[in-house]
Amino acid sequence: MDHNMEVMAAAEGLEYHLREKGQTGNTLDAHRLVHLAASHGREDQMMERLYKAYFTEQRSVFDVESLVSLAAEEGLDATEVREALESDRYVDAVRRDLEEARMLGVSGVPFFVIDGRYGISGAQATDVFCRALTMGAGLFLLLGFLVRSTLAQEQEGLEVLGHGPVHEAFAQPTTYKVEL
Repeated sequence: MDHNMEVMAAAEGLEYHLREKGQTGNTLDAHRLVHLAASHGREDQMMERLYKAYFTEQRSVFDVESLVSLAAEEGLDATEVREALESDRYVDAVRRDLEEARMLGVSGVPFFVIDGRYGISGAQATDVFCRALTMGAGLFLLLGFLVRSTLAQEQEGLEVLGHGPVHEAFAQPTTYKVEL
């Protein structure tokens, strides 16, 4: 699986090194750091830095010292970052994110939610994201078909999450898949 992700990343001009060290750990503090960065308008930059550190540089994104260093590289105050990570700051925000993910049917990563309605599960090609973004821009209403989540699980690609005005007729959150 790691080899396939490296190949897909390379096809998109990204450099991933997933097989050499294989670092794993708890990402709670990394998620908390992203919330801190967001409070300074630097969420996207911090996410990019964490991705590059993990996927390309094979640096840890699991321990406080590494996270403080990475945050400082992105212009965040190291003292503030350390204080936040040594406290319980943003733990509730991360818990809310996890609850929202559960409600959306997320069961693995990566998983991308677009416009609160469209979900992309797993590493996907650029055209899948383009289709989801196009649909998120409002073109979804032109599509007149949905396939129940049981069928969606048998296929790869784009999922449409059962939330929002289009799905009010459904009593329970359900994941649907749209084939374009």
